[in-house]
Amino acid sequence: MTMDLLDDLNRAIIAALQENPSRTNKDIGKKLRVSEPTVATRIRALEDAKVLRVMMQSDMRAMGRPLLALVDINVEGRPPEDVATELAALDACTSVSIPMSNPDIFCNVNAVDGEDLQRFVDDHLSKIEGIVSYEISTALEVVKLDPRFGKLRGE
Repeated sequence: MTMDLLDDLNRAIIAALQENPSRTNKDIGKKLRVSEPTVATRIRALEDAKVLRVMMQSDMRAMGRPLLALVDINVEGRPPEDVATELAALDACTSVSIPMSNPDIFCNVNAVDGEDLQRFVDDHLSKIEGIVSYEISTALEVVKLDPRFGKLRGE
């Protein structure tokens, strides 16, 4: 089946899923006036092309981890990509990015409180080979966190 992956119908399906990820194909089809199999086929094609992944997202506050720490990490003697991969394997790290400039790595960490964050630093961050320095900022309030977008990795 050939189709423009971002045609009007696919954009409408994506918008419906962004509005409510648990929405059924039948409900989406009814809203968009297309059949349920058409919606299913379109979603599958978007997933196969790595344009879309339907998933649930946890509310970190509701999960008991309300403290968001933004960690800037500097690396020496080891490729930042290797350090980032090691950080990404840690449950507390909810986002790990390699920017174009300093610092070498940005990492978002969710913690229960300041003591939990300190345990993360002592038990994990300080023991990762190649990390020479880091600076931690904690968010007083998250004004915007848009769950609609993220990198889809083919792992």
